[in-house]
Amino acid sequence: MLARSYQPLIPLLRSGKIDLAFCSSPPTDDSDLEFNELFTYKPVLVTPLGHRLADGRHIELEDIASWPLILLDQASLLRERVDRAFKNRWLAADVLFPVDDTESMKRYVDIGMGIGSGNDFALGADDYQRFGVVPLDHLFPGSEIGVCTLKAKFAGQAVCNFVAIMSEQIRDYHGEVRSWK
Repeated sequence: MLARSYQPLIPLLRSGKIDLAFCSSPPTDDSDLEFNELFTYKPVLVTPLGHRLADGRHIELEDIASWPLILLDQASLLRERVDRAFKNRWLAADVLFPVDDTESMKRYVDIGMGIGSGNDFALGADDYQRFGVVPLDHLFPGSEIGVCTLKAKFAGQAVCNFVAIMSEQIRDYHGEVRSWK
């Protein structure tokens, strides 16, 4: 099992080095890949508790740009969307450094190094007590997470069992997880 961002996963899937990927949906015009959605997610801003950006008011990119940012690495779909939004608005983001996963981002936010952007599916119930969590779906689109496979590749029983078990585990974070075919 590999934990990777979207960009490196798809070539591994295409090459046959991995059987499937839990990832965001591929482009709809990609006829080689099959995608079965499990759940949708939304981008969120994660701040220390009591941070002024988490006070309930509407925030814009300009508000976020004035703080040091801890973002996922550039291979992630959300990072790509954040970078594009900043560029389109001619804003400079003060990115401290990229992180590989949301847990690392939360750790740095927790010790006061900056604010972070992540996806709501990566937050546990206790995170909403530890951090200020602000929806950002008005700035960056959400997406879907699902199982991506090669259309022509047979998924054996072990793969199907693995997906069923993982889907059940994911359900603990997202109650609306759909069953995998």
